[in-house]
Order: sequence, then C-alpha cells, then structure tokens
Amino acid sequence: MSLVSRTCSAKETMTCPHCHGAVPIGATVCRGCKAEISYGAPFWTIVVTFLLAVFLAIQVGVRTNSTLGWISGLVTFFGGHYLLESKLFVNRVAFNRHYKTT
Repeated sequence: MSLVSRTCSAKETMTCPHCHGAVPIGATVCRGCKAEISYGAPFWTIVVTFLLAVFLAIQVGVRTNSTLGWISGLVTFFGGHYLLESKLFVNRVAFNRHYKTT
C-alpha cells in the first residue's frame, strides 16, 4: 500500500506511485495499473476509536453507577471519529495494488 498526500488546489490529478500515471482526484481505481484507491481514515482507526469509547463508557459507568458512562462513550466515539476524518486523515490517499503471481 502506498500513501500519497493530496492537495486539491489547482491540481485535478494525482500521480499513482505504482505506474506513475495520472489519476483524477476522486477516482477509486487507477486506470493504468488497476490499484484500488481509498481516501480518509483507514478502517483500523475506526475500530480503535470504538474500543476506546467502549472502555471509557465501562469505566465511567462503573464509577458513577449511571448511564453517564454510555453517554461519554458515544461522545468519545463520534468525537474521535470526527477528529480522525476531518483533521488527521483529511488528505490521506492510499493506493493498494494486488500483485497476481502465476
């Protein structure tokens, strides 16, 4: 998997790190080498945010003996997911090419 930083100012294409072809911004597959293109936060960050939110909800719920734990867990999950998508991984572009061996 190759990562490319994306800026959407004047350029309307990006360069594939595998075949070095021009790829339009927003494409899901490179036309040259058929590499899959994904944008934004990777799936594992969503899983980690969810696990952190559940852990926090359980801890707060046990200590306060109320539903405040689950409320704080939901706020942590959605707030963390928002921060990951809008701040940390906003320019993330990943090219993933599967090589076939025969």
